Amino acid sequence: MRRFAFILAASVLVFCLAGNAEAVSLNYNEISDASKLIGNYTQRQGNIPQQVIIENKTIRADEYLYVASNTIINLNQNKRVGITSESIQAPPKPAGTATGTLKKQEYLEAAQNIKKFIETNKRSPNYATTKIGQIRYEALIYSFAKIINHYNTTGRLPDNIQITQTRGIGGSITKPQASIGYNIQATKYNSQIKAQEAHNPEPGTLETGAKAQKRTQPTPTSQEHTP
Repeated sequence: MRRFAFILAASVLVFCLAGNAEAVSLNYNEISDASKLIGNYTQRQGNIPQQVIIENKTIRADEYLYVASNTIINLNQNKRVGITSESIQAPPKPAGTATGTLKKQEYLEAAQNIKKFIETNKRSPNYATTKIGQIRYEALIYSFAKIINHYNTTGRLPDNIQITQTRGIGGSITKPQASIGYNIQATKYNSQIKAQEAHNPEPGTLETGAKAQKRTQPTPTSQEHTP
């Protein structure tokens, strides 16, 4: 009986330690660094990074979504504080196509709902339901990064945020030290896609960060050639 109790206690201890092994604690500067990296990466690559590594701390996309949600809520009260995130699972089936403008109160409400959802379900949501529709998981991460970046630039939260369609997860970003430049490492799949796009660009399309815009091609003018 004692042996069984000892084994049970040891198993519980191992389980608890394993559950906390992936917890990540970030101070406000690290959250700000991650937000800037994610914002720049997504604007350039068109998808979100799988993870960000800052000072040997690995911040997965799902952990960032939780940290960013809390940070936006805190910044609304002018609190620039650190956040600890436990292990969070990825969304099973990201969905949502909403684009448009969210007002400050609307994106604050979305941040509150996401925070509660993650704390209850221990995973990221597939989407967030808002007044403009269902905002996809990746678009939420990109939008929240832009909100935090705006605060760090202006000292206040934006009055509104433009939601753009963002899909897919790319590689990882590493920032070894504050004095060293960023190292963006895309996945092999994304590198192949980008190489194909560069070699065979779609006619009339100009890629601008996370959203492609159509570029009007000049219409050929007819000229008569006289001998």
